[in-house]
Amino acid sequence: MAQVIYTTLIDKIKSTLESVSNIKLIKAYPTSKLDNTYPAAIFYPVTIENEYMSSQEDFRIYNFKLWLVVNANQVTKSELYETILPNTVDAVLEQFADDWNVNAIDGHRVWMKIDSGNWGLSKDTAGEEAFAEFNIQIKLSTNIN
Repeated sequence: MAQVIYTTLIDKIKSTLESVSNIKLIKAYPTSKLDNTYPAAIFYPVTIENEYMSSQEDFRIYNFKLWLVVNANQVTKSELYETILPNTVDAVLEQFADDWNVNAIDGHRVWMKIDSGNWGLSKDTAGEEAFAEFNIQIKLSTNIN
């Protein structure tokens, strides 16, 4: 298996998020500093799993966490949760569906799944932010020679 697969996957996720026109900031690591740039997408790797299938083929599963964050100041909660955040979430899901409709990355068969987690609101001295959490799972075939 290519030693740079993590870099390839991070670049592919970043490219997908850059294609979403309403995402204004992308960070490929955990952070709370968004420089008042919204909507923001924060993603990072969380785990790798190995799944043994046969003497000919195994799978490696790369799991990422993705957070979409929008500014909650100066908008109503209704506008925030009924328009702004849902539109951002829909745009991201559609872009992942379009960009990850592929059969291979670096010569490995690949499957991608994105699941929604919690939606919420966080408050601090700078104001409020609404967020939507996602789990991204990328499964690669690893042929055994």
